[in-house]
Amino acid sequence: MSKVPWPVAAGAAVVPLVVVGAHRKGQPLVAELERRGTFWDGPVTTAPLYRMVALDTTPPKPGLVRSKQGAELVGERWLLSEAALGSFLSKLPEPMLLGSITLSDGSNAVGFACDAEAAASGRDITDHRNWITALRAFDQHVEAVRPAVKTGPRVWREVGQPLITVLQRGQK
Repeated sequence: MSKVPWPVAAGAAVVPLVVVGAHRKGQPLVAELERRGTFWDGPVTTAPLYRMVALDTTPPKPGLVRSKQGAELVGERWLLSEAALGSFLSKLPEPMLLGSITLSDGSNAVGFACDAEAAASGRDITDHRNWITALRAFDQHVEAVRPAVKTGPRVWREVGQPLITVLQRGQK
């Protein structure tokens, strides 16, 4: 495990947390980790024991499901105190779950999963192997099926996702 760059009380444990979706750097929920004093420890890859599904949540999130037909999935490891993990877990909304995730190097960490009902109704995105890649593919798909608009500029959010609002002048 990496050395933690903040003071840790004697006897206090540091817990690695693996995130694969909306809590990754640059994603909408990363602040939930940052405000708890976590430390980004770098990219990781899961062992090929999981499938990834896009869940019907706001904001969009993936969930991991253990599977014999799994793949190595891209994520990030964050380090946090046990108290911060407890605080994080106490605010975790359904259908998200935390449990043990096996990484490609054979180590284990706490990581995200989702309940069986949400997994069954989610869209399997395992082939993308990466939530960010899946989001980009979804965006391209939306562009491909969105009807062409001949007037008005498209507006994009800073994070690069389409705002989906097209401004048209002179029309109500």
